[in-house]
Amino acid sequence: MTNGLSFHAIFPSILLVPTVIFLDQVSKSFAGNFLSVTCNKGIAFGIGNALVFVPVFALVIIFWLLKIEKSPRNKTGLMLILSGGVSNLIDRIYHDCVRDFISISKFPLFNLADIAITIGALVLVLSLFKKHFH
Repeated sequence: MTNGLSFHAIFPSILLVPTVIFLDQVSKSFAGNFLSVTCNKGIAFGIGNALVFVPVFALVIIFWLLKIEKSPRNKTGLMLILSGGVSNLIDRIYHDCVRDFISISKFPLFNLADIAITIGALVLVLSLFKKHFH
């Protein structure tokens, strides 16, 4: 492989996006059997009304950033954001909303895709702080 990356170094990265999408979609489907599932037409945490073009535009930017990013850590963060965004976009296309079912106290309902997006964003922020303060 080029850039000195071995198969073992890149293989988990290749599986990250489809795995997150699969787990999120399956969890949303099964959640309806056990939990209350809410149809969220908003962008994030119930804020605003999102048309499909907004998440598509954001995903195009994330995909472009993935292509130019060099850091494996940052690529992982971007892939988590991409996978969560794609899974929520699948919901918007097939269900006309994002299905949320995880409830913690007074926090707005969310799903596994939202968790992936949040963790990906945290990875990027922590990477930025590490770069800035070291």
